[in-house]
Amino acid sequence: MNRRLFVRLLLLLPLVLVLSGWRTAPLYNPEPIEVPQGLTKKEVGKAIKLAMVKRGWSAASVKPGKILAVLHIRKHTAKVLITYDAKQVRIKYAGSENLKYKKKEDGIEIIHKNYNSWIRNLATDIEAKLSEMALLKE
Repeated sequence: MNRRLFVRLLLLLPLVLVLSGWRTAPLYNPEPIEVPQGLTKKEVGKAIKLAMVKRGWSAASVKPGKILAVLHIRKHTAKVLITYDAKQVRIKYAGSENLKYKKKEDGIEIIHKNYNSWIRNLATDIEAKLSEMALLKE
């Protein structure tokens, strides 16, 4: 009976290994977001903060042109550094907890696939908020 159980477990091992990797993906750092003409650096910062709040992000630190944004979801934490001026906004990975982040030997960074969705949503919301503010300014 023990031998039979051992054989079953041995046969299931490859499946478990494959399934444990399905939750990770290459780390996504979005392309710079272009700021519409006419917005000041201060207005860009405000647009970023409004977009962050919409998605549940908070600011761990705020300096002129830099925001360290943090998202807490259940037991997971994502951190990104958002740098900005009157021309563009950049979002870059700054750290995480319980998101399976790893830098592989070939230099490719991987992370839980949900992180990439959160970053895409944040970038989309920042772009939309910048457009909205530029439109209202006209």
